[in-house]
Parts: sequence; structure tokens; C-alpha cells
Amino acid sequence: MKTKTDYNCKLISLDTATKQTGYSVFLDAVYKKSGVLKTNCSLSGNMALEEMAKVIFSFLDSENPDIIVAEIPMMERNAKTQRSLTTLYGMVYGWCLHNNKFFFGFAPSEWRSLIKVEQPKQKKREVWKQWSLDTVKALFNVNTKQDDRADAILIGQA
Repeated sequence: MKTKTDYNCKLISLDTATKQTGYSVFLDAVYKKSGVLKTNCSLSGNMALEEMAKVIFSFLDSENPDIIVAEIPMMERNAKTQRSLTTLYGMVYGWCLHNNKFFFGFAPSEWRSLIKVEQPKQKKREVWKQWSLDTVKALFNVNTKQDDRADAILIGQA
């Protein structure tokens, strides 16, 4: 593991969700690693939200990034899910404020438009998921079936 003196800027990007959050790490704008943060899948509601926040906070504490970029939750889900995702997004922003880190949010359409790869004409969720998987394979040679991980990589690239 590199230490803080081996690079100038560490960026972590997140595709947050209450059960599984995708992340990627970039050092000096170069992709280094990615994965998925998971919680106990038997939890639901506020307990799942709280557990995911703890998992994310622990990860951010251990990685100590300079910048965090996260996807802004958009109104495409039911109201309960939207509230949970917005709350989790706000918790990550709060972690940044508390730790004096730079925070930036991208709407899905914003970060996708910054990825200079042909985009699908059909704007359905499943089509976008496949586009993300295919794009990280083409750009980063990352072969994953986890669209949360793929989205996090592309959010960081954007």
C-alpha cells in the first residue's frame, strides 16, 4: 500500500446504496483499485442505512482520501428508497465536512456525458448497467459483473 508521500492526491468515487456501495480509488488521476462495500444483507430500512454508513465511514477513515466524488441520487425510485439514498449521500458529505475533505457530486447524466465512449440510444436502467460494465472493461480492463463497482470507476474517471 502506498503512503501519503507516494502521491499528491487520492480521489475516491462512490456509487452509494444501502446494501452494496461501489467504490474506486484514483491516485494522481490514475485508476488503482475498485470494489464493493457490503453490509449484512438481512438488514433493512434504517438499520441497513446505518450499517452501510458505518462501512463507508470505516473505509474512508482507512483510505484517507483528499477528494470524494459520489453519484447524486436521482428521483427514479420509490420515495422510501429515494430518502435512504439521499440520506446516505448526505452522510458521506457530512463525513467530508467533518474531515476537511473536498466533496463533489455528479448526477448520472453528468458523469456519463464526461465519459467519451459511445452511449446507448435506449435509456433504460438495464441498458445503462451493461454500458457501464462494457465501458470499464474497454477503458480499464476491469472485468466485473458488479454494476455498482463499474459505475464507481466511471464516476471517478469523470
